[in-house]
Amino acid sequence: MASQTFFHESIEWPHIRADTPESLRVLFLHSSEFDASLADCLSKHDWGNTIEKLPNMANFFSIVRQIDHGSSGIITKVKLNDGMHSDRQNISGKLHDLQLSERSNSMASETSSARSTPTPQKSYGQFFVLKEFIHTDNKSQDSYNFDAVNEYLVLKAACRHAGSNRWLASVYGLLYDSASNSLAMALDFYPNGDLLSLLVRARKHKIDVSRDFIDMAFYKVFLAVKFLHYRNIVHRDIKPENVLIDSNGQLRLGDFGYAVDLSRISDYRLDGNYLSLGTRSFKAPELFKYKQMGDKEVDAADVEFASIDVWSLGILYYQLRTLSKPWIEATPADASFKAYLRIHETVTSSKLDGYGIRQLFATSKRIDHGFTKLTRDETVTTMLALLDPDPRRRASIRQLGLTEWIIQLRLKYEEISKTKKSLRDDEVLRLATLK
Repeated sequence: MASQTFFHESIEWPHIRADTPESLRVLFLHSSEFDASLADCLSKHDWGNTIEKLPNMANFFSIVRQIDHGSSGIITKVKLNDGMHSDRQNISGKLHDLQLSERSNSMASETSSARSTPTPQKSYGQFFVLKEFIHTDNKSQDSYNFDAVNEYLVLKAACRHAGSNRWLASVYGLLYDSASNSLAMALDFYPNGDLLSLLVRARKHKIDVSRDFIDMAFYKVFLAVKFLHYRNIVHRDIKPENVLIDSNGQLRLGDFGYAVDLSRISDYRLDGNYLSLGTRSFKAPELFKYKQMGDKEVDAADVEFASIDVWSLGILYYQLRTLSKPWIEATPADASFKAYLRIHETVTSSKLDGYGIRQLFATSKRIDHGFTKLTRDETVTTMLALLDPDPRRRASIRQLGLTEWIIQLRLKYEEISKTKKSLRDDEVLRLATLK
């Protein structure tokens, strides 16, 4: 597959502006110069010395403290170094490319429902985040490089589109640390945590979070996924923990560790192990079947990639409404999911309305009664379309956007957007900053 030149195709990067700190622009430009080479290396699984030429972490950031150490990487809060360094000489004469025009700075989201509000203007803080990718004993150097570079290139490809700075975490570069032979991505620091933490804190303080609040949060995540799917990107790990809250209280979808760029699908080795990746309780039922295939390769044409995200959206909404999950895993071995399969089959064959569906769930002894809390008929029927066990029948993002429920959410969102004088969401910030 021919390599892609992400940077030189466009200089209108929504999250990079004329007031972006110069050190950050230096990093962005220097890192971007390697994007085409990295894409070529990723496609060929031949890295040469490209990795070692990437910008050096120590030249740009000073460590403040470690925030998290999870399976996806070490998340470290860092401070942007001021002043000039050797990397500036490598991009001399190109900094003016990022002095973006007023037109590019004010470009609205391509999502029609968001056109009533201006594109967010970033207030750059002094802190950022490094996501350092972890070496493990069972992962080869090629696999390590592939996973790190793929996550960076997928997010970078999404961030080059107008509107990305409304829905997605922003990425500034891929860096290399020679001392540890490690790669890391430079990202924005979101001090207000994630959506799940917000809801947990609200429950701890016995604050009743309204259905409208939950619906709007879900709708914003839906818009983020729609943004990705329309650009041939599938996230594959949608969950409340990966919905971050920025300084204005806006929601940003992050952690692209399992993401796939369908425009370069031939770069991926699609075996059962890779296709089964995801968070257990959010994984669609077909992913557990892939797991049983192990290292046997699967034809990309046989995989319903977009349906993976659609299923996760259904579980996400359920968790936002109930702070619980309907089952541990979507397999017949799980009694709750097995009960759900019977209910879904009954609903599909009998064409029950929302009330009838809730009654079925209310009488089940094997499944959590969270579905009965979906009091609107259009909500519960749409949820069953999202959580269709058959990925070929499962609603697409486009079909979801045409449902009565999502149309109602869109109208509500547009109404709220028209009355807001700024992009600051005070209700989100109030809940996010609870101790």
